[in-house]
Amino acid sequence: MLVRIIILGTIYSIHSSRKLERIVRENVVFMYLAGFQTPVFSTILAFKCEHNDLIEKVFLGNN
Repeated sequence: MLVRIIILGTIYSIHSSRKLERIVRENVVFMYLAGFQTPVFSTILAFKCEHNDLIEKVFLGNN
């Protein structure tokens, strides 16, 4: 769930964990990707910090 909203947020230039939390509550596409659950910003941030290398690989490829 978290990786999907982080990837879509990055595509839409939403990098802030607090903004991602808010948009998951307000935007039906983000709600759907989040499984109609609203993660708090600290959970999003912890996931981003823990898996930063994998998230970068998604956008930069395996170079």
